[in-house]
Amino acid sequence: MVAPMSSGRSANRLEGSDEVWAISATLVGGPLVWAAIGYGVDHLVGTKWFVVVGLVIGAVVSFWLAMTRERRMAEHPLQPKRRRSGAAPGTPGAVGEPPAADGPPGPQA
Repeated sequence: MVAPMSSGRSANRLEGSDEVWAISATLVGGPLVWAAIGYGVDHLVGTKWFVVVGLVIGAVVSFWLAMTRERRMAEHPLQPKRRRSGAAPGTPGAVGEPPAADGPPGPQA
């Protein structure tokens, strides 16, 4: 479980790591998926070179997708999260507001 972040900057860093994981998954998963497709074609046709073609196609397309995503991240830096719809400023549901206290507000002692 991830602890709540107190500053908007930390929350943005978490979103940035999500982008890095997405790029990493694209770079690893693309060649694997296309190599598996090539393996299936090889099995059906009876050849042994479609797996290599699939691996190369997957690597090229994955690299292109990763570069496109990175370029988009560079053009549009992470923005602070917006408030959820219906959450008024100053309420615990608003992003950037402190979390609600444990329990209903009561008389001060």
